[in-house]
Amino acid sequence: MTHAIDKDGGKVRNARAHHKEPAFAVYVINLPDATMRRLRMEEHLEALCVAGVNFVSGVNGAALDSRELADLYDDKSARATLGRSMSRGEIGCALSHCKAYNLLLESEKQYALILEDDALLSDAALRLVVSDRIREFVTEDGARIVLMSRVSQFLQRNAIPLGGGYRIVKVRNAWFTHGYLINRAAAKELVVHNCPVRFVADHWIEHEASSGIDVRAVDPCCIGLHELANQSQIEDVRYASIPGFPGLHFAKHLARRITRRVANVVFYGPIFGFRESR
Repeated sequence: MTHAIDKDGGKVRNARAHHKEPAFAVYVINLPDATMRRLRMEEHLEALCVAGVNFVSGVNGAALDSRELADLYDDKSARATLGRSMSRGEIGCALSHCKAYNLLLESEKQYALILEDDALLSDAALRLVVSDRIREFVTEDGARIVLMSRVSQFLQRNAIPLGGGYRIVKVRNAWFTHGYLINRAAAKELVVHNCPVRFVADHWIEHEASSGIDVRAVDPCCIGLHELANQSQIEDVRYASIPGFPGLHFAKHLARRITRRVANVVFYGPIFGFRESR
């Protein structure tokens, strides 16, 4: 049950009596044995009066046996796009987010707020999520994702003002998955293009390139990370002891990154207002 919290931290009333069920779904990804993280997240969302929260049982990639791994993960495609094999943690993370996407598609909601259990929402986050402008943007035609976490690079041209100093910008590069909005069309695209898994969950630019999803972000970010993020349970170290790293695929991947960097300086900077995250 969700409660409102008074200034002293006491539970004073049932928030559902005063807050309608949101027009969007709320999914929190949490490993089954991570009970302390779940409790922390429940208390955090209670304090913000967030109703209708659904906890998604995360997938522990390290626990997958060889048969499950063969069915759920496409190593050849991963190496071709990422330049290396994915770690078990990355595979589990991607599968966990796919579970949330399928839950959205099975529901009647038009879009969802997806959180990981180490997310830390600012006071502005919920206000922005429920704002008419965000809802209108996310529910317009086409596959759309709006990241609410920090992004690495974005374009300032044609930014959409949200008020209060916030705006929606076009993402040029981003990696985090601990807090974002996704509509049904984008969820469907990601289920089709990443099942079996061949992209890491937060390779947003690759998702956009391969499936045509419009990836935007709220600037400045309004969902950060709790200190628990320093002890990641879903995703482990990306580059250490991973088969197939480096190699020919990695060389191709590196070449694409260099090409993007040059394009940022020569083209996107002067024309679209390319900017590093603040």
